[in-house]
Amino acid sequence: MVRRSRAKHPEPVKAAHNRKRVKRRAAPGSHTIAEWRAILDKAKGRCAGFNQKTHHVGRDKLTRDHIVPLSRGGTDYAFNIQPMCHACNSQKRTTLTAEAQHSLFDRLAVHA
Repeated sequence: MVRRSRAKHPEPVKAAHNRKRVKRRAAPGSHTIAEWRAILDKAKGRCAGFNQKTHHVGRDKLTRDHIVPLSRGGTDYAFNIQPMCHACNSQKRTTLTAEAQHSLFDRLAVHA
């Protein structure tokens, strides 16, 4: 019964997981599911990929990315959240968005 409910309504489950992460980091701020949905609506299913190329992955495949990571003192307010696909978010790790872009360009220049 619980599994079916989670499958039908994944956003509250993900929001609860995010709140636990934020609490562990003692990061200030929070954002609501409504704010996250507004961010998703604005993004129109596009990943804010840190390689400066936005790409469409679909609304259900986007994850919350903290522009200034929690580990670097970032907040959980909506203005510090951007949508990213899992691959880009994992690749970015704890770097700031600008640092991540430069890092990617540096790697591309080495392989060119």
